[in-house]
Amino acid sequence: MDKQVYIELMGQKGAGLTTVSKLLSEKLGVYLTSSDYYRSMLYLINLGYTESDFKSERAKRLCSYLTKMYPDVKECFNAKRYEKYVDTELDRTITNALKMDSSIIVDKHKIERGAPHLKINDDHYDKITIFVESFDFKICQERLYNVSPNYDEIDNNVIGANMKYSFGYSPVSYNTPTLADAALSDYIIINNGTLDELNDRVEEVAQKIKKR
Repeated sequence: MDKQVYIELMGQKGAGLTTVSKLLSEKLGVYLTSSDYYRSMLYLINLGYTESDFKSERAKRLCSYLTKMYPDVKECFNAKRYEKYVDTELDRTITNALKMDSSIIVDKHKIERGAPHLKINDDHYDKITIFVESFDFKICQERLYNVSPNYDEIDNNVIGANMKYSFGYSPVSYNTPTLADAALSDYIIINNGTLDELNDRVEEVAQKIKKR
């Protein structure tokens, strides 16, 4: 890679964006920031979780920070509001990475859609978009309902982001990507098989990115 990379993933929720972004992060040695990291904690706060429900200091700090920043989350469940807050936190993390001239992977499509304020310097960054496709809608839904980050065991904005999952949660929003999104992406990764098969496909893309 001749430049720093800014990599965004897009695809329908449950297609495996977080898994793909984690694998890419590990293979490329690039920091990953995950929307799930913020989204799921907001959901837990809405359910009544507080700092005392977490063991790690990192999880306690995140719970405390989001509770103070978005106090209305405790009062009502609002999918659009949640996504707005998630975007705000992603923007903050991405902006900090860009200021440090660091490569970064984001498991949400941000730059061309809804976040023009995030300025990427083309002289320093190679912007890459990856579309993750899973053709089984039912499986995508099951993934959403059955996984959520275990906050006592994960970290965000690190290489590989230790995204281990435990308890389930309901998806807060669902946006179906269009064929145009896939057509405009730099790479497409199909996630319809085993984890080993997915790993092989991600490895192929990672090698192509390294040669850019």
